[in-house]
Amino acid sequence: MGRKGEGSGERHVDAYRVWEVKTNREKRQRLQRLYVRLSSAVKQACKALRKKHGDAFRREPEKFSEELAGEASKTAGLPKGLFYYAVEWRSMVAEARRKSKRRNGFTPPPVPLLVKVVNSGERLHGKGNAVAVLNVDGKELRVPSAGVAVRLKPSLIRAVLEDVERFPDLKLTLQLTARGRLRLVTHREVKTTWWDGDGKLAVIAVDVNSSHGLYLIAFAFDGEAKLVVQRVFKPPNTTMLTARGHYAQLLQG
Repeated sequence: MGRKGEGSGERHVDAYRVWEVKTNREKRQRLQRLYVRLSSAVKQACKALRKKHGDAFRREPEKFSEELAGEASKTAGLPKGLFYYAVEWRSMVAEARRKSKRRNGFTPPPVPLLVKVVNSGERLHGKGNAVAVLNVDGKELRVPSAGVAVRLKPSLIRAVLEDVERFPDLKLTLQLTARGRLRLVTHREVKTTWWDGDGKLAVIAVDVNSSHGLYLIAFAFDGEAKLVVQRVFKPPNTTMLTARGHYAQLLQG
């Protein structure tokens, strides 16, 4: 997470929720081919804009985002909306290359794609030109440019809808990796809550998505940090009841 809003007196951080969207081998191969077409088109478009605009494009590529998307779309013969984040992705690739210690086998970062949420034909969230569609009533995620439709778990759809309904400024994107894998990502900015470091503070964290069961951990801060408890509550049905009882004991203590 990164800090923002330093100059305004308010501090904000980037908050994300990420869900892996599982696909079979055939769909991954289609998505992988789409990734290759997208990355190749962006590279060729960047080359064309460097030749056309020279140092102006090198210094401030974000000023040419619309032109870059149009050029990449024309090169690949794909919808322009697929290149909405072309400039950002170009910067991500450059940064990843700087940090990578491998000269061979470098894996570029995922391409972010715009997502819209629809239900019974009505658009609930996202831009009209989004190239990925989360269909609530059909319980699927579609990427038409790759000819891919993926069935989604009801719990995943509920989680995404919960964020969409609660946070009007939410950004919803689909990350397409070089290996043809998909991740749904929600992003928003939140205000930070600061602790003065003097008073007593307790932090209790619960990982409800843990594959090992319900994972609970508690810290106490009183001049120094101290791990108070660390527990794993195994499934099945008594998990929540057991965790709730233990949580009550922690509060009483």
